[in-house]
Amino acid sequence: MNAYHYTREAGELGQVLAAEGSAAGRTLEELLGEQRPPLRAALELGAALADILCIAEEDGAFHGDLSPRVVRVATNGNVSVEGFGVPRARSCAPEGVVNAASVDIYGLGLVLHAALSPTALGAMPSDADGHDDAVIDRVMGFDFREVQGKRWLQEVRTFLCKILAWHVEERPVALDAANVLGSVADELPGDGQNLPHAAGSLMRDRGSRPFAHQGVWNQPRKLGIGMLAQDAREHRVGAD
Repeated sequence: MNAYHYTREAGELGQVLAAEGSAAGRTLEELLGEQRPPLRAALELGAALADILCIAEEDGAFHGDLSPRVVRVATNGNVSVEGFGVPRARSCAPEGVVNAASVDIYGLGLVLHAALSPTALGAMPSDADGHDDAVIDRVMGFDFREVQGKRWLQEVRTFLCKILAWHVEERPVALDAANVLGSVADELPGDGQNLPHAAGSLMRDRGSRPFAHQGVWNQPRKLGIGMLAQDAREHRVGAD
């Protein structure tokens, strides 16, 4: 099987499409090596990746090794994940399997950590309690100063911890992750803080065309973090 990628197109009506070969743009690993994105941009990125995982799961496709080096951001605001269809023996998730949606959710957590944390994840304990305690410590280290005092901040931290949970059944599904991350991003300042602007400023320095100054993932999302997961599940059941 040839390697292929999924791309979440920019904009309110952007689709998630699959194509063979390499995706456009620079890797997130490169971008993070130059500058960490603002909080809003990092959460928008997470929402876009979760959208990709939703569609990939519907297609019966699993990645197994989601990380900043396989995520690309293009100058038009598209976000892609490369490396689908590549055989892998083991994943970075605690359970080690590769062909499972829960493994890619764990990979989403690794990408979010890379985007939100000023320090590397480092080695994680090999037991459930130690692992989850370490995850809590790392999530508490994320820079959430601009939303300090928000009534939903603790719920967001808890949700981020669940994405990286040791036990598979504690991790959210991709649709829940997309809705929660997108809604939190919508609560944050827009101009100069979204992913297109943050990545575009780096690309302009390299002579590339800048992003449009607009939100990339402006799909309507319900506010109120506590209700998001339930809203998402009801929407999914209704669609079935």
